[in-house]
Amino acid sequence: MKAIFARSLTTPRLVAIAIALVLVFGITAPMDAGRMGRPLSVQGFVAPFQSAVVPVWFTDNDIAMVLMIGGDSSELELCLFDGNNFNVSLGEGTGNYQVARLFVLKRGLFFIVVRNLGPFPNAYMLLTN
Repeated sequence: MKAIFARSLTTPRLVAIAIALVLVFGITAPMDAGRMGRPLSVQGFVAPFQSAVVPVWFTDNDIAMVLMIGGDSSELELCLFDGNNFNVSLGEGTGNYQVARLFVLKRGLFFIVVRNLGPFPNAYMLLTN
């Protein structure tokens, strides 16, 4: 019995299970940001001339900050939209290093949009407070 249990949970299987859980819960669930000591990040790819959308919850009476670090294959643009699809903040910075920030008056779901303005796919990483 002990040998069967030891064989069934090998290190590669545990790593595969951990990666699957991170992918399922980390990509499909919206991030919850704007909390003290709880920065969150997400990575992804955006296709040529397309947009990637990441939902994120921001708490009220707090400064929401989003940092985008993109690859060098094409130019990226960072936008932040509220739940009513109003563009509330644009990224500022040089090249594919941009920061978008705003003061959140009402807690809610916001959408971080990364637009690829070039003809090549590009990787990005988003960091929120």
